[in-house]
Amino acid sequence: MPGPGPEEYVQATEAAFAKCPRMSGLRLEFVQAGYGYLTVCFEGPEDDFRGPYGAIIRLPRNMCDELWTRYADSQATIEDWAYRGVAHRADQAHTASRTQRRGYTLDNIWWLINDTTH
Repeated sequence: MPGPGPEEYVQATEAAFAKCPRMSGLRLEFVQAGYGYLTVCFEGPEDDFRGPYGAIIRLPRNMCDELWTRYADSQATIEDWAYRGVAHRADQAHTASRTQRRGYTLDNIWWLINDTTH
């Protein structure tokens, strides 16, 4: 069974981050999918001036892939997966970053999650 396509992941991630301002204050700047990864850029709550933040999330190949089942069960929707596998992970990484100093990056994005290194 093939998994969702890149555009479906983008739309589901946009919907998941739409819940974040109410949940944690994270605000989506952009999301794009390609080459098996989802790239997300977001800002923190209004009192957080350390952003923009980013996350590079490896996409599951299908709904049986370990990357899918880590964040959602086989009955879950792509929206469920995007909420748990992207927005919730970004929120947790942002919360953990509160005690860290922001380092310099060439692109001015603080990459809190980078699945390309795993």
